[in-house]
Amino acid sequence: MLDVGVGTGIATKLLAERGARVTAVEPGAAMATELRTAHPAIPLVRALGDALPFCDDAGFDLVGYAQAWHRTDPARSVPEELRVLRPGGALALVERPRPGTWTGPPNRRPGSPAACRVTTATAYRRRPLT
Repeated sequence: MLDVGVGTGIATKLLAERGARVTAVEPGAAMATELRTAHPAIPLVRALGDALPFCDDAGFDLVGYAQAWHRTDPARSVPEELRVLRPGGALALVERPRPGTWTGPPNRRPGSPAACRVTTATAYRRRPLT
């Protein structure tokens, strides 16, 4: 699995603990340093989702964004993610509500520890080779 825009690796760590073979992608130097310090066994690549440094058909089963999708240019990033997926693989995009748009309970506002409501979850699947 390719986890893009991982920040400090909170979701990446959880995926790895559940048995996923995860490669983390993070463009920010400070976030990448925190990830490497906290989770040195997780492979990390410094890059943007708009320009992934992997070969065509790199063979990832899943490419996911757990909070960083809004930081990409979808016209560039979606083709990039689909390019590195294996045939039949999936691209999963998840975003939480933006500040000021939350309509749920006050204790679950974005940024609070309990905020986990997903407002957008989109999946794209790469067609299998025929």
